[in-house]
Amino acid sequence: MKAWLRLQRLKYKLRKTEASHKKFQSTEKYKKLSRDDKGQEDFAFYDIDYLPIFEEIEEIRTGRFLTKVRSYGIPYIHWWDDKKEEYWEEGHYGTHFLTVNGYHKLRAEIREEQKARREEIIGWIPLITAAAGLLGIITGLLAVLKK
Repeated sequence: MKAWLRLQRLKYKLRKTEASHKKFQSTEKYKKLSRDDKGQEDFAFYDIDYLPIFEEIEEIRTGRFLTKVRSYGIPYIHWWDDKKEEYWEEGHYGTHFLTVNGYHKLRAEIREEQKARREEIIGWIPLITAAAGLLGIITGLLAVLKK
């Protein structure tokens, strides 16, 4: 719950930051800047204001997602492993978060695990149904024999 609330606050802060930058881009001061100065302003916004918030959001999302992966007991490649490039991205501020490929691979593995668990439970249904039917037959026979 704490991570969810932090995530919502950061999303709000990111939207607010983007809106303020778009508002700044529509001002006369920004429009009068040269192309290079506009690029520097946009880069400064991206690097100083936008990126730290975005990376923190991605780090929280990754943490929440990995909690679900761990709850199913699914092994995954950690960010410090050798083959991390395909699944992990390192942020500018020392953060690590899953790439799109990492999310897709782990999501597919979660679905496989859920399917396996569901099939395991469904495998018991015929046995339970047969036992319930047998119990009904026995109860019916006992009721008939008593009369």
